[in-house]
Amino acid sequence: MTNSANAIKTVVDAQVAAELAALDEGELARRLLTNDREVWAFFVEKYTPLIKFQIGRTLNRRRKILSSDSAQDALGEFWVRLLDHDRGWLRRFDPSKRTLEEWLSALAWDVAMKHLRRLQRNRSGKPLR
Repeated sequence: MTNSANAIKTVVDAQVAAELAALDEGELARRLLTNDREVWAFFVEKYTPLIKFQIGRTLNRRRKILSSDSAQDALGEFWVRLLDHDRGWLRRFDPSKRTLEEWLSALAWDVAMKHLRRLQRNRSGKPLR
């Protein structure tokens, strides 16, 4: 790509990001139900730090049983669960009850707690389900 093409792409990306940032949370969640690559890229970039923070904070409570990959494993589980069942978690988001940040934090907490329980069962020798 030429320098001018790169400059144009950057401007378009910035414009798209600005448009997406202006959406209310309900509309952003609805747009996530599509396969729009730009919407997903914006969402992942904006909310991954929050999701990582919540997972890390939750996992940190049981530091003794964690592996070095636990936070990354739990983050991967989060993304799989978010997309699972035809994006069921996103379909259940209700902006009249919670903000998207609150919703995603609760979901990240849930994934991290399930990850911890699985690690605890593993450590105790009980079979995994």
